[in-house]
Amino acid sequence: MSGLARAIERVMISPANYWAGFALDGGVAAATIAVGASATPAGPAAIALALAAGAAFYSLLEYAVHRWLYHRWPTIVRRIHRHHHADVRLVQGAPCFATLGVAAVLGALAALVVDRGLAATFAGTVLAGYFAQSVVHAQLHRGRRAPRWLDGLRRHHLAHHRHDDGNYGITTTVWDRVLGTARPAAERAR
Repeated sequence: MSGLARAIERVMISPANYWAGFALDGGVAAATIAVGASATPAGPAAIALALAAGAAFYSLLEYAVHRWLYHRWPTIVRRIHRHHHADVRLVQGAPCFATLGVAAVLGALAALVVDRGLAATFAGTVLAGYFAQSVVHAQLHRGRRAPRWLDGLRRHHLAHHRHDDGNYGITTTVWDRVLGTARPAAERAR
């Protein structure tokens, strides 16, 4: 393994990175959405559309990253994700600078099509999706008294941990159903 791969792995398994990611992703997402929505000359309907587009895009991105980067292609994150499957109590996450970088690139690309305020709103919503996924995933594995509405997602995700050839969605089961990777949910939420 290269020195860069080892450095990325150290960051990903660091509790400091995990908690910094929560703080940065949530805070930067909220600020980016607020600033973007207030800076656009577009009206409320366009802002709502940017929010909806960001949420829909994130749900597909979450599915794709989990399915192909974490389970299919031979990447450093796939190797690290295997640790999560071996022990769900491990505290690990994407490098906090990577999620911010992805959001910045998406915002820059969106700004080629729409004004910068709407682009920021879209990118902030994508980042908020990652933040939500992090919160939901933590609850699925560590939440002792998680909200009842998470029971279906917990069963869906636990079935993924039993048979990792499906159920790649974490915050939604939509893409698993659309793309044919939905597997029967686990019988009981743990």
